[in-house]
Amino acid sequence: MLVEKNNLSNLKLTQKISVPNGADVFIGQWFILDVEILASLPLPSDFEIKLDNLFGLEIDNSYSGSSVFNKDRTVFKDSFLLTVGNSDSIKSGDKLSYDIIVNDVPINVIYHAQDMDSSQMMLTADKKFIAAQDIENIIGVDNNHYIIFSEELKDKSGRSMKNTPIKIGTSMEDEIEVLTFSTNSVLPEIIKPTTVGSTKFITVHSDSSGNIKFRFYPTGNRAMLLKLISMVDSVAVEGETVYVISPRPTQSYKWLPKAIIPALINGILRKDGEEFEVKVPAFHYASPEDRIFFLTNLKDGIPDSNALISSYFLGSSSGGHYSYCLNYDKLPANKFLKIYYVIISEFANIAYSAALDVEYLES
Repeated sequence: MLVEKNNLSNLKLTQKISVPNGADVFIGQWFILDVEILASLPLPSDFEIKLDNLFGLEIDNSYSGSSVFNKDRTVFKDSFLLTVGNSDSIKSGDKLSYDIIVNDVPINVIYHAQDMDSSQMMLTADKKFIAAQDIENIIGVDNNHYIIFSEELKDKSGRSMKNTPIKIGTSMEDEIEVLTFSTNSVLPEIIKPTTVGSTKFITVHSDSSGNIKFRFYPTGNRAMLLKLISMVDSVAVEGETVYVISPRPTQSYKWLPKAIIPALINGILRKDGEEFEVKVPAFHYASPEDRIFFLTNLKDGIPDSNALISSYFLGSSSGGHYSYCLNYDKLPANKFLKIYYVIISEFANIAYSAALDVEYLES
């Protein structure tokens, strides 16, 4: 049964909005607002959602949105590009508002404007390394192979920003379209990318405590160096780099030579000061911009993020070796351990070393 537009008053409608009533927004930012209407019966084909009575916000009419029904026409979705007024017209603490008009009935929504503290913004990852996988868009409770990115949003007074939308891009603009992201929830949902003009991004939201968490799944067997960027208005803050890489080869002939520790005597390394020298034999086809990582463990064939000692740009060799200083305090005290190094290029090509057996004595 299709409801005629003039009979909508008899229809039970429920609305969901991506940036909820009472959310905090940054002065000057723009964001995508998704509005979803759920109906008890199929909606008419000319059903629409309007925004009206905007205060402190503007609709960008050049953004065409994405009006769509579900298969049985009981769900209608549309999206709008909203811009918060700049600091000339909006002050920290101001209330912003608009009405969602559905069936001529206004639903008032209020946001709170705040000044941004970009020094608090930076995405961090729960692990630095993850193995590339030859799968496509597989998420859910049975797939634990992902990285969790986190960020805390605060205003200039140190107050947490509640339910705030943030755009996330990548250092390579087109990359976002082939990557897989989801919410960090019990039943994760895919976060689809959006394109506005030449800007491609996903939108994530802080929770009621100002915390952002979402997942990245490596798919398509793509090795890469992934650097995500938090974007608010004209401010773009790079997060830490994560490495999607191939596992260590099982054939030992494919490994690089062991590291050399001059202070290692008969397999024993005794603490002497704060740092010790490590040398790595020089090899062909290396770039000074490659990264070298020293660590004490591999987990499932790739570097264990929790076992990282230190990392450097590879730099230039001297006398047939690269030379670095590592901190004793990064080693587990009074233990037998293995020291590996891993070299990763900017194109995510990777080379693993053989393991150097060490007995480390702190005292």
